[in-house]
Amino acid sequence: MRTAKSIRFTIDIFLLLFIIICLRSTISQIRSFFETPTIGPNSMTLEATNYLMLIPQLLTIVYIILVFLGLYFFRKALKSMVNGSLFNVSVIRNLRKSGNYFLIVSLSVFLLYLFSVFNWIQKGKGFNLNYEGLVILFVVIFGLFLRLCATIFSTGKRIKEENELTI
Repeated sequence: MRTAKSIRFTIDIFLLLFIIICLRSTISQIRSFFETPTIGPNSMTLEATNYLMLIPQLLTIVYIILVFLGLYFFRKALKSMVNGSLFNVSVIRNLRKSGNYFLIVSLSVFLLYLFSVFNWIQKGKGFNLNYEGLVILFVVIFGLFLRLCATIFSTGKRIKEENELTI
């Protein structure tokens, strides 16, 4: 139980820092999109806004929301584990939801990467995505691990129920 408490405390701190950093990043991305850049010596404004550039920003916001939801459901599962109910339906459901969200996050990061490559080919520009392959791989592995844990707890719950029926 002490390990689950320490993991839950770490997740709580990580969630708090994640929320602060992501809110700041999201606000700056939205603000930078709606600001019109100035060009030339006369400070002419560029009126034609490229809405195609909004796609990676929206995918990043979706990525942030899905990571938050995955961590939130993982925290809920840990909270149930700390309370002593390991083989509970809520633990299994929350682990499964968390794993699903992390798998969806990896898909959204992959889409952002593909958009970056497509944009780089079309315009000669690209978004700087450092370590995107490692991030995608880590999130996929973590999502699959949580799904595996949900399956293990589901099997343990079924065995526990069968064991309670035997005399």
